[in-house]
Amino acid sequence: MSKQFNFSFKERILTGLKITLKKIFQMKRFFILLTAIAFAVSACKPDDPEKIMLQSLSVSPDSVGIAVGETAQLTVTATPENAEDFSPVWISSDPEIATVDDKGLVSGIAAGSVTITVSSGEIKDECKVTVTNDDEPDPNPDVPVESVTLDPTEASLNVGETYQLIATVQPENATDKTVEWTSSDNEVATVSEDGLVTAVAEGNATITAACSGYEATCDITVTSNGGDEPDPEPTNPPAVGDFYYSDGTWSTELNTGKTVIGVVFWIGDPAENDPILKADHPEATNGLVMSLVNQNGPWQSNYDAYGALVNQWVQDNLSGYQNIGGGFGYDPEDNLNYMLGYQNTKAIMAFNNASENAGWPVEAVSGLSDFNATTPAPESTSGWYLPSVKEVSLFVTGVYDENIYDIWDPLTDNKELLNGILSQISGADQIEGIIMSSTEDLYVQELVHTIDAQNGRNSAHGNEFKASSWNYRYVLAF
Repeated sequence: MSKQFNFSFKERILTGLKITLKKIFQMKRFFILLTAIAFAVSACKPDDPEKIMLQSLSVSPDSVGIAVGETAQLTVTATPENAEDFSPVWISSDPEIATVDDKGLVSGIAAGSVTITVSSGEIKDECKVTVTNDDEPDPNPDVPVESVTLDPTEASLNVGETYQLIATVQPENATDKTVEWTSSDNEVATVSEDGLVTAVAEGNATITAACSGYEATCDITVTSNGGDEPDPEPTNPPAVGDFYYSDGTWSTELNTGKTVIGVVFWIGDPAENDPILKADHPEATNGLVMSLVNQNGPWQSNYDAYGALVNQWVQDNLSGYQNIGGGFGYDPEDNLNYMLGYQNTKAIMAFNNASENAGWPVEAVSGLSDFNATTPAPESTSGWYLPSVKEVSLFVTGVYDENIYDIWDPLTDNKELLNGILSQISGADQIEGIIMSSTEDLYVQELVHTIDAQNGRNSAHGNEFKASSWNYRYVLAF
């Protein structure tokens, strides 16, 4: 009986313990499940919203002028407006001229210019501030015009002729020297905005030059000169230094009643070496005339892109043309010492007009079209062209029968004579500087021949680059 009791008791104890352990295990699983659920719920919560960052700043105004002792309020706008990292800092580039406080208030301290910068982190914007001192004199005060004069004050023209008037405004440092030109009768004579008078029909007209309330006049008389009949041939043969006029005549003394377009610089037959000129203008046998003004610019600025001698294109594409190149004057094919400016110019014009050369024209020749429009050559001439280096040498040295490459000692007699004549012509330029020609270097693609007006030397002693800017003058054969 007692054994059975003991067994039953132990069994009950074990059974109770099992039940208790099972409940504990179930409760542990329950707590693990709760923990997992809590973690999952926590993981599903949304993150904190992203911080709104500053993108740009804009100062208003972006420039301002104030006087010493004055202030100006600057404002800054942030983009976006609700940027959380916007914290503006104001700085002056020179506090001795203008200061700025932490609210953007600028104060003028001394005359000058400063930059006010506002920044926030790496982002910034600027305002230019100019400070003036009303107590100091203006360093650049307006200088009023005091007088206007015209030279000449009267002129006689034939129908179709032009005449360049020159207005002189005094003082030379006048602030506004703009001249307005008018004609009293445009049916008799017109005047351009630059003072170029054109005779239209017989009669009289007054040309007025006005500037800042001051006026000067020139009385123009226009005659028909016998209808379509040209002026009679000059009675005197031409000479170096003669004035040459738009009607194809010349004179030793300046005729203010005619339009001077050039000065005779050489006498002889200019077609002696140039069969192209002889064929085109057999009547042009008297000599050569230089224009009155210096042109300035490159020969061929884009020569490097072209990558070859223009002369090579001429020889490959044109018939009957000699080399447009020169070297040292010794090679039989070297045209350094020949007057070939007319044929050179025609050849270069053909080069410029070829579509394949549109990217690298010879600009010194392209400019002829504009020059011809303002200074038309008489019909009895060759028309204007860019002279060869031999013709340019004549500007300075005059007649020189030897190789111009050998000129080393200064030889400038002709230049001195011609500059004296040019000084008598209003608006004419002196012969000076390095003077460019139509003669390309025969061997080196980037070089062009020039003459130094200071001493008459040829550039073969140190050729000049085509892309550099040099003086040059157009000439004509008459």
